[in-house]
Amino acid sequence: MLQIRAHHLFCTALFEGCGYDESFSREMERILQCLQMKPEMRIRLCCGEADPLCLHCPNHTPDGGCRLGTENVRMRDQILLQAFSLHPGRYRYAELRARLKTGTKADFEAVCGGCRWKEAGFCSFSKLQKALQ
Repeated sequence: MLQIRAHHLFCTALFEGCGYDESFSREMERILQCLQMKPEMRIRLCCGEADPLCLHCPNHTPDGGCRLGTENVRMRDQILLQAFSLHPGRYRYAELRARLKTGTKADFEAVCGGCRWKEAGFCSFSKLQKALQ
């Protein structure tokens, strides 16, 4: 079963091929291809745990943390879970995407505010809305 960190749900809708490095981008493409081919697939939504994408990130530390701030990343997971009334556990990916459609700009900003990809212009609430249509 595929495991995905809560805050990575927005990333699955917004990824445009740019990543921290080639390994990260390849893993994101692999995950997206799997989710697009099988939207009814059950995934394990997690909070504060490294997922397969984290393992391919150059900021991942051997102890499972993040050089960008382990607590910051964990907080993003928790904010997303709370905003969409979710809990760590098993969900169908299509169900999670449907829930994301109910999000507000404030939800997006709370989860993604300060993210380097948002700051670089790759992600925005309007792009998220279009991607989830």
